Amino acid sequence: SFDHKHCTLSVRGNLKAFEGSPGHGWKDFAQKLVPIMETASYRYQFDAKLRSLHRTKIHPLTGSQLRISFDWDSFVNTEAFLTLPKKNRFAIMRSIENDHYPNLFKQLEGVCSHEIGKNALKEKVKSIVVTTDESKLFAVPKSHLCSDGYLFDEASGVFTVVIPYQNLQSPGNYAIKAWQIRWALGVSIDVAKDIGCQNMEKHRAQASEEIGKSVALDFDWSYLETQEFLSTGPIKIVSVIEQTSNDLIRCIFSRGLVAICSHPIGRKCIHDNIHSVSVVYSPIDEPSQKDSEVIVDGNTLRIKVAANTLANAVKSRYKERIEFEYDLIVAIAKDNAIGTLHEVENELEALVHRKTPIDVELSNFTQLDIFRSQIPSDQADIITALYSKLPRQILGSNSVGLAAFLRYDVAVEPYLSQVSSIMFHVDPTNSLTSQEGDIRLNGEILEIHLNLTNVLSAVKVANWKERILAVLDMLVDISRFETREKREDIEKQYKKSMKAPDALITTNWNNFIRSDEFVSFHPTVRVEIIKSCNTRMLKDSLLGNEAFTGPKGLCEFNDTISFLNEQFNSVVFDITPSSSSSKDIRVDSDAKQLCISYPLSSAHKDNYEGCHASLEELLGLRKIKQAAAIARAEKQIASDCADLIAQFCPVVIDWEFFVNTIGLEYVSVIDEVATVPKRIFMGKTMHSFGNIGLMGIAASSSSVTRELKKFKAIKVQLDPSNSVRVKLGRSHSLNATCFSVEPAGSELVIKSNLKSRLAFCGVGRPVQFALSSGEALAEEQNAINQIAAQMTRDEENRRASAIQRAQEKNNDITRQNARDQEDYQKRMQEYHKKQNERCNYSQCSAGYTKCGVCQGRGHNTNNKNTSTCSSCKGQGRRPCNNCKGTQKKYPNGVSMPSVPNPRSLESIPTFGSMPNFRAQI
Repeated sequence: SFDHKHCTLSVRGNLKAFEGSPGHGWKDFAQKLVPIMETASYRYQFDAKLRSLHRTKIHPLTGSQLRISFDWDSFVNTEAFLTLPKKNRFAIMRSIENDHYPNLFKQLEGVCSHEIGKNALKEKVKSIVVTTDESKLFAVPKSHLCSDGYLFDEASGVFTVVIPYQNLQSPGNYAIKAWQIRWALGVSIDVAKDIGCQNMEKHRAQASEEIGKSVALDFDWSYLETQEFLSTGPIKIVSVIEQTSNDLIRCIFSRGLVAICSHPIGRKCIHDNIHSVSVVYSPIDEPSQKDSEVIVDGNTLRIKVAANTLANAVKSRYKERIEFEYDLIVAIAKDNAIGTLHEVENELEALVHRKTPIDVELSNFTQLDIFRSQIPSDQADIITALYSKLPRQILGSNSVGLAAFLRYDVAVEPYLSQVSSIMFHVDPTNSLTSQEGDIRLNGEILEIHLNLTNVLSAVKVANWKERILAVLDMLVDISRFETREKREDIEKQYKKSMKAPDALITTNWNNFIRSDEFVSFHPTVRVEIIKSCNTRMLKDSLLGNEAFTGPKGLCEFNDTISFLNEQFNSVVFDITPSSSSSKDIRVDSDAKQLCISYPLSSAHKDNYEGCHASLEELLGLRKIKQAAAIARAEKQIASDCADLIAQFCPVVIDWEFFVNTIGLEYVSVIDEVATVPKRIFMGKTMHSFGNIGLMGIAASSSSVTRELKKFKAIKVQLDPSNSVRVKLGRSHSLNATCFSVEPAGSELVIKSNLKSRLAFCGVGRPVQFALSSGEALAEEQNAINQIAAQMTRDEENRRASAIQRAQEKNNDITRQNARDQEDYQKRMQEYHKKQNERCNYSQCSAGYTKCGVCQGRGHNTNNKNTSTCSSCKGQGRRPCNNCKGTQKKYPNGVSMPSVPNPRSLESIPTFGSMPNFRAQI
């Protein structure tokens, strides 16, 4: 160890061990000497910096000869520190210089920032010692002030800061704070009070200047001497002083008095009635109170705060609360918000070119207890809502209010003929059943009635427009007007499809808009129904493939269009209120009208249907559409198969064979069948043996070409029962089974299944089997031989690859087993080495160390009385703590390495005889 004060190096060792191994004894001497010398060098340099710091910073800051020192000896000579790597040791020492001392100086600056703290530090503290010795926090005399991490001996003037050794590199957790130093010096309350007085005067003076009148402040500091307050602890004590003297006073003056004076009415009240403010804080809870108490006592405004109400008191809305005490809430709130009401009046006047007065009735509720019993902030919010937010939402909103439809020219005249003024009424009894309020037309006054409890929530209601329209009986007209452009687009599409520019589409609105069933719906639902009937009903019924427009609609063919125009030239929609009615479609031949009727329930749910199926059945349009679709299909076939027809003969589809068995989708099926000849006849490429078109097989086979030229037509028949299945040739996988080819006189008849119309392959090979079977069988056999040979080669390659993979994997397993054995032998050598390794503790001699109690003497002497050492029983030595007396470095033995389990080899795959691929094909 090294005594830095006396520059003395103390060395203690076992002389017997040194003599027994000349040149090799005390092996750890150099290992311990180096860190001791490095630490001593660092301490010397740091102490020099600290002496300079005292002269340049600490003494000028504190105004005294205060000294700061670090108890290096509390940890630098311990084995735990000396055995650390060099970089770790220096990191710990640098943390003292870079973290702990700068923080301590910063906190001293905080203490000295106030004259009271600086004087206390100057008078009471002579030195500050930083140590890692935690034992100094225990067994401290009662005259010492002790807390977590620090203690202060008032008698000696020594302030000790304790930082546990293991936390030297965690300064954030154990750094001392300025408030702890103040508390130890007994000046925390005095400093906080003095700062509080300065803050209070600042807030009072600033507020008085803004108010234009000097308002006195009387703050009761008596709570500082109560036991209830002093027992709360240093942090809570300082926090309460700061909150009461700074946050609370600022809130009362700034958010209270100054805010009230922003209005002329409030300023006059403050000037006339408030001469002083009195604030009293009690450290005792008041369970019945949730906020501070505001009391008017003559010309004094008194604020009382309890411990449990302080948190709410420092953020309370004092403006509204003081206004309530002086009966200013309604007057100020009205005056502040009425400008918005006048703005809404002007906006409505700009829309309708006539003044519409807006008024709010206050006299029926503002003087009642049900209103005055509410908290002041809610009272102010209610008045503000009535004069500002509600007029803006209900009347001025361009999306949900009155202005949303008055911007339409068609709405102005009906509105002006009914409304001359607007009035807001509040029901203090809350007797209205609707939480959204009620809208009434009383003569020419549009009245808006609201429950008192719903005034604030009414701002969020978004259906005022629809409800006002319902009261003014303008709901249907405005809803139709707002959807007129969409309806016009629908009518244009219908007229274009029908090639009837003069066609009319009308809706019988009067049939249902006055019915009880319709009126029973909420106005918002009624608007949705009207808009749906004006757009969605027409679109779903008349447009798209399910009606007249679209590529698959009723107007797909000119023949159909001509027939429809002969039957009707206008469309009439009816809505039946009765819940028992259902959709109906009919044609009035006399009036030449298509009449479509829906129940009101369908309009409510947007449940509409296209008129395609019903009208087709009603007018018997299938024959016309079917003939037109077949004619279109035959044109497509003639175009697709032009080369085949030119070289051989026409292609004919036997439509009667299947078309009458198809349901409503018959036009789509006919269009799909029209694509079949091109797919089965015109392909010239052989995608597989059985998939080649008729033109492709004719190009490769002269016999097939010769036979085809004998026919006058090729007829295609599609079986609606889908029962065609024919096996061709020897193979059961190469040839298509969905074709039946048979010559029938001068026609070549090709049959297949109707359901396969979109998935046909080429029909060339079945035709070859029918017209030149010998040639087809020979080509089939050749294809079978080629495919079987390729499958054989693939199987041989697969088997060879499997064998190779197994062999490579076994080679890897063999190499891994060898590596495992090598590793095992190395671990066994290490195991035998550690078994016989001797104890490396420098003080160990033959398994024993000198007794630390009697220093190896075997006895102790106290006041000339000699007694046997109770620790070593007079032996002068004790078993070594490292080797437990065994003289081995690992007294409990070393774990023997486990023998590795060899990995099993994989079996080499074997195969049977080669499969008969020809039979599979």
